[in-house]
Amino acid sequence: MGDDPHHPHQPIGETEEAERPGVVHDQRGEHGRTEQQHGRHQSPPAVPRPELESPTTDPARQLAAMAGYDRRLYERAGDVITLLREAGRSEPELATLYHDSRIRGDRTRVQVFSSWPPGVLRSGLDVPSAVDVYAALCNIDVYAVLTGERGWSPDQAERWWCGALARELLGTFGPPLNGHSGCDPEVGHGLE
Repeated sequence: MGDDPHHPHQPIGETEEAERPGVVHDQRGEHGRTEQQHGRHQSPPAVPRPELESPTTDPARQLAAMAGYDRRLYERAGDVITLLREAGRSEPELATLYHDSRIRGDRTRVQVFSSWPPGVLRSGLDVPSAVDVYAALCNIDVYAVLTGERGWSPDQAERWWCGALARELLGTFGPPLNGHSGCDPEVGHGLE
């Protein structure tokens, strides 16, 4: 199993935990101040485990829960995640930390997507490919472009992710499964 994201071995809910604010290393490899010491730390967003693990939760709701988690994570710690990734170019420990956090997120998605009955994923899409599509759509770079360069609100980015993930991953994007839209009913789909 090892670090292969397509063979999970951690329980659902242990996603991008390493991406939350924490100790920052300077270029000399010394511990810097924590985000809490800088006064900017907020509690990391919790993964809504019931939304992911409940057998009554439909796939659209699970996708919405994961997209909502990513939105909150990037909204609160996006700068730290970007800093960690960039610092990893010259600091191997930070590169490993960033990589490992991405692997943990992928493992959660593998577990969720693997729990779906046959026919839920779009025709021709397997679980590893679905994880790749998710990673391509929901990442710090896409979030930064949408909310920074394009001027979208975080709500707009999350709504778009909900709709795009459902369209790209689910077998049907017509009537929602179990009567749920997948997105928060107050937020809705798309870019209203």
